[in-house]
Amino acid sequence: MGRWYSLSVGSGANAINYTSPDGDCSGALNVEIDVTVMANDVANSGAYVRVWGIPSSQLGPNYNLINKPISISAGMSAGLPLAKPAQRGLLASGIVFQCFGNHIGLDVTLDLIFNPGSIAPQGTGSNPKPQARNIVLNWQKGKPLQQALQQTLKTGFPDIPIGTFNISSQLVAPQDQIGYHANLQQLALYVRRVSQDILKSTSYPGVSMAINGGQFIIGDGTSPQQSNATIAFEDLVGQPTWIENTVIQFKTVMRADIKFNDVVKLPPGPVTYGANNYPGINQQTLFQGTFTISKIRHVGNFRQPDAAAWVTIFDAYANTPATGSPPQGSISTPEPGN
Repeated sequence: MGRWYSLSVGSGANAINYTSPDGDCSGALNVEIDVTVMANDVANSGAYVRVWGIPSSQLGPNYNLINKPISISAGMSAGLPLAKPAQRGLLASGIVFQCFGNHIGLDVTLDLIFNPGSIAPQGTGSNPKPQARNIVLNWQKGKPLQQALQQTLKTGFPDIPIGTFNISSQLVAPQDQIGYHANLQQLALYVRRVSQDILKSTSYPGVSMAINGGQFIIGDGTSPQQSNATIAFEDLVGQPTWIENTVIQFKTVMRADIKFNDVVKLPPGPVTYGANNYPGINQQTLFQGTFTISKIRHVGNFRQPDAAAWVTIFDAYANTPATGSPPQGSISTPEPGN
């Protein structure tokens, strides 16, 4: 099997680490993964991981994992003809918000829910005090938003590096803008709305912020994160499809190398088959062109043999006109009785 994962929870003597060895998953525990990466100003229920078959001793009081650091990496390893180990990597990291175990019959499971980018509360006990971030946006008149927002993130989130930062240079403060924000979601919502108010374009999406792969990814579509990622035909699981106007969704084998706001290119033409391959009817994708990633969801069940059980689902909006566009025109409604 070519699937691979690495899960780390906690630190010190009671840390828990589970990894599937490269090329041999016979001794690896089964894990279920559901991790979503999206803009911080959009409500998100967090990330979820379930581990099957852990020792029952790890459900005891010595393994209190609430408020402990967690990271989950996944993808593929060598072992299958089309597996690409270079695409695997960190999916998400943060602090455990909730954890609960079950021991029913012979099944022992551990469920972990966490928010990417979160930090542990201060103090001990059953109701520790939330640890406040110092989130102050000091955006002075005539200064670019990028400069002020970089300083805000470095001060408020020193543990999270800034990966990419591509926004319009026209986002300049018309007057002093000093804001105090309780959390990242409030900051992200304010930044998106104020950027839309400044540029005043109906097609401008505003500045979006996301934590992807343990780092901030910030952009507004005016200068998307340029990526050389080309989705190979064999990476796709099923065909892309429209889910909104100008927004498509496509599914690939689980991978961590494509980030939020990355520009990707779908396969441009028919698949080339060798002498030993049987040419089927689905030899090319219905969509072609370049797209910018707006949402990522990693879904996996390590031991489920279905190809759709270890995948990454991407939502992306079109950068250039692409084939496969929905039909234009209106839908006519027949008159009653006709």
